[in-house]
Amino acid sequence: MQPRGSREPGASNGTLCCRQYAMDRTVPYGRHSHWFHGTIASLAGVPFLPCQHLRPRWRQGFVRYFHPAQCPFKEAMQSLPDSYRAVVIGATGAIGAAMLAHLRADPRCGEALGLARSTTPAIDFDDEASVARAAAQVGAGGPLHLVINAAGMLHGAQGLPEKRLGQLHYRQMEATFRTNTFGPALVLAHFAPLLARRERSVLAVLSAKVGSIGDNRLGGWYSYRASKAALNMLVKTASIEVARTHPQAVLVSLHPGTVDSALSAPFNGQEIGRAAADAAADMLHVLDGLQPGQTGSFHAYSGQPLPW
Repeated sequence: MQPRGSREPGASNGTLCCRQYAMDRTVPYGRHSHWFHGTIASLAGVPFLPCQHLRPRWRQGFVRYFHPAQCPFKEAMQSLPDSYRAVVIGATGAIGAAMLAHLRADPRCGEALGLARSTTPAIDFDDEASVARAAAQVGAGGPLHLVINAAGMLHGAQGLPEKRLGQLHYRQMEATFRTNTFGPALVLAHFAPLLARRERSVLAVLSAKVGSIGDNRLGGWYSYRASKAALNMLVKTASIEVARTHPQAVLVSLHPGTVDSALSAPFNGQEIGRAAADAAADMLHVLDGLQPGQTGSFHAYSGQPLPW
């Protein structure tokens, strides 16, 4: 049964516009009604499109109500070639897992690999050689079009982020830099050469707005801020080198915002953070729109450029 009414402009026949569905069914039209309409449309076998009538954040937040593989709103990486190959490093973390799920749900993605300490091949930033081994194995399958490093740490066995100079010590600084800077540097070194040379490709690392030197107004979090600032410099410097051999490549640092994850848990992340699926969808959308001329830049999940 096809509900009567118009279709979303540009949508294929049989794709249901959410506002028209609400008008046809004379049910309330609002934020949560999209979830209701999508569920009913799914049960009726009617493709459902959260359309332009949704506010942008509501479109992006739609994945809250569905597993990414079942989400009726799949915002694919349209800028990448068909059957593109993608790798997510840190794929067992909240954001990494969400990004991997989105990519695997994209019908245009030919292969989406997730790498972490527990995967095969494994990547462990405490084992320098593991990065090179993983890159060699992944590279044997062909060029990559999307590489995302979602691994990072804010706190760990060495304690919470330092608030004062008197709290600085080598153990915490070394652990923070190893995960947030040294490991991603090796990802750049071993995975950037695997990017497709004659096609568009993207290499993104998760940074943080607190790593912006120009935006630092509150102080504190010494090791974390410094490790992300150093990461941003690595991305900027690598982008210059990579552009010489991969003119269509984009290397970029991304700020995911506060996300409900283990990283933000000690800082009320569960209460103030967004769902990881939302953050992943936002950042993939940003990556999809970046042009080669923007390589070596720093962006928030909203797409806003951030100061170094």
